[in-house]
Amino acid sequence: MVAHPSKLLRGADGKRPVPTPYDIAGSAHWYNKADNIITVHRDQLEPRDQRVQIHVQKVRFKHMGRIGLAELMYDRVTGRYHERPPVHVVAYHTD
Repeated sequence: MVAHPSKLLRGADGKRPVPTPYDIAGSAHWYNKADNIITVHRDQLEPRDQRVQIHVQKVRFKHMGRIGLAELMYDRVTGRYHERPPVHVVAYHTD
């Protein structure tokens, strides 16, 4: 089941916060009844930014997964998500 949150107010920085189950009408019921709660969130102020955050906010049965956060890239043309390219860190040594 997919449930959309009520209108979220923007913070001082102009961004909307990551929705939680408590932002849906009848909030406590959504949280209590669901076995798993996953939120897909992206910064709407940056339309060209492809980063999407996947927030796992509730896992009732621990053998099914764990609470956490994953960041993926969203391709608007294909409608698919993919892993972020690795970030290469260059370490400089001074002797």
